[in-house]
Amino acid sequence: MATSLEAVPEGRTTLVKSREEAFEALFKSEYARVAGIANRVLADPHEAEDVAQEVFINFHRLHSASAAFAPAWLHRAAAHTALNRVRGRKRREKREFAQAPEEASRTVDPQRMLEVSEDRRVVRAALARLAPKPAAVLVLRASGLSYVEVAQAPEEASRTVDPQRMLEVSEDRRVVRAALARLAPKPGAVLVLRASGLSYAEVAQALGVGTGQIGTLLRRAEAALRKEVNRGSSI
Repeated sequence: MATSLEAVPEGRTTLVKSREEAFEALFKSEYARVAGIANRVLADPHEAEDVAQEVFINFHRLHSASAAFAPAWLHRAAAHTALNRVRGRKRREKREFAQAPEEASRTVDPQRMLEVSEDRRVVRAALARLAPKPAAVLVLRASGLSYVEVAQAPEEASRTVDPQRMLEVSEDRRVVRAALARLAPKPGAVLVLRASGLSYAEVAQALGVGTGQIGTLLRRAEAALRKEVNRGSSI
């Protein structure tokens, strides 16, 4: 009896299965690092996971998981995608502010600003009265660390940490992220990848440059970042 269903050649089935297995292996080996790179920029584990998934989806659509350049491509894409999200937020904030200057001015209530300032002072004072470990947990979470990262923080650090200092560090991180978003793509990527624990060779592979160039790129990127941080602090 004739049938409308065509048999799928065994060789093609095997090929599809091998591709799926290759992608699954790549996903398992690189997902944590890709998400970590994104989180280094975003300080938001949930958004970092969204970025990681977006990066893997794009890679799967464009490339073979067995390609030698796969890890480098993923690392570079994670850095650029995360930085682009920060840039997008900044552009959106500027656009919204420009489109509604009168509304913005109406919503800035001096009395409310004083109340917020007082609230922050009260919170800092309350943190200072907490035992070091609970204070450290609260500030680490507020700084964007995941529960896993907080749990991995050394106990010694939690005993010696100054809650006020940790709040200052949290603000410093916010300023640095904003400065990173203003850098050109390559300097921003080299800083993020290196800060995420990649070796010079891995950073070079991700950016498609020679390993010997990374030191120079890092020094120039660090100088550019310091300039942007100082510019942002002076605004």
